[in-house]
Amino acid sequence: MDDDKQEASSALDCIMRDRNSGMAVLPPFTKREFRIDTDEILDLATRNPHPTDVVLDTSVFARDRIPLVKSILARFRPILLLPVLMELQDLKAKPELMDLRDIVFPGNRLSERFRGDDQNVLSSYPRFSLKYASLLQWRRKMIDIEARRIETEVGSKPTGKARDKMIRELIRQGLATDTVRIANKDYRIDRPTDELLAVFAVISPVISGRDCFLLTADKDVYEQTLRMIDLLFDDYGAYLIANDFRMNEARYTHRHPHVSPIFIGDAEAIGREPHPDYLLPPPRMMKTCGTHVIDVARRKVCTWISAQNLYSAIAFQEHDQLGRKGDAGLNRSILFTLFDVAETSTNCKQKHHFVIGNPRLLKLTGDVVGPVPFFDLLRATLSKIEGPAPTRRILTPFYDHQQRLLRRASNQRGR
Repeated sequence: MDDDKQEASSALDCIMRDRNSGMAVLPPFTKREFRIDTDEILDLATRNPHPTDVVLDTSVFARDRIPLVKSILARFRPILLLPVLMELQDLKAKPELMDLRDIVFPGNRLSERFRGDDQNVLSSYPRFSLKYASLLQWRRKMIDIEARRIETEVGSKPTGKARDKMIRELIRQGLATDTVRIANKDYRIDRPTDELLAVFAVISPVISGRDCFLLTADKDVYEQTLRMIDLLFDDYGAYLIANDFRMNEARYTHRHPHVSPIFIGDAEAIGREPHPDYLLPPPRMMKTCGTHVIDVARRKVCTWISAQNLYSAIAFQEHDQLGRKGDAGLNRSILFTLFDVAETSTNCKQKHHFVIGNPRLLKLTGDVVGPVPFFDLLRATLSKIEGPAPTRRILTPFYDHQQRLLRRASNQRGR
């Protein structure tokens, strides 16, 4: 316990230093994981000197965590997203959870201590929110996608040793072991709670300027949030380098063809510096914000200090009809990663690249079908929902809104 307290205290000191925008690097700024003692779970949010929102996952509401729930309600007015609130309705039907029910639904009504997404983070950015929730949910289907591909070829899905061999091959090809763990579990496709929590926790500080503390006891929620952070890392980099390429193309002289299923037709790999921090705005123009996801069951924390400047990348993706990460000119998009980049050519000595091309977007089935909008990733989900109608109402407005935008754009192009 003492070791956890010392580690948490040290990490907090580092986090405070990371809030100095003069120390910004790309991606902005830092991501740290550390462990904490049980009695420090709420202290992290209480001691945070910045405006703070506390968001709760359904898994926090367990009988053995009633003291924690009471402490949260005493110190904060936590946020319950609609999917979480829907899942908490189960408390009303289970007599053994009466103690929790009376805390959450006193007098059979939701406690006034809770609030919803009063900043309208998800509903104000439906294209972006649904796109990333779809990508995160797609992780859960990676093994099933490959199994169905094999079934198409040989007539049956792999089971037993054949399935184990298929998974080993996916790992050999680069599928992350965390993704394999999530994809190897059963899940309810009509409950996108984990993914929407991850998206909200990462983008709400950027949009609202208020740090977000997401509390969960579900390892999947924790890991989906970390993956969302990584996705936004790369996509902000793509947005920045696309802008710089469009304005300073002469800076990028190393080029060669690149074949990728991500793009339609020919794409081009372009060399870049390993640490392109020159893309960031000057420190005086940057304002920091923080996402903190706390696994209360494992006493594990990940904190991500980022910049509200990320908002420009979110707004671009929300309004771009082509589903691009950034505008590289001529309707092209950017593929960009700041981590270990695979060689794009066996004869190329340049290690770090970004790739420019016309984006080919993928449906939830995993089939490459050409340039379709990313929110189609969830169309199959919406059409197959068999759960309660409120679940459909959460996702359908996002999808319907995007359909209206597409029809409007199509009509404008036809004029």
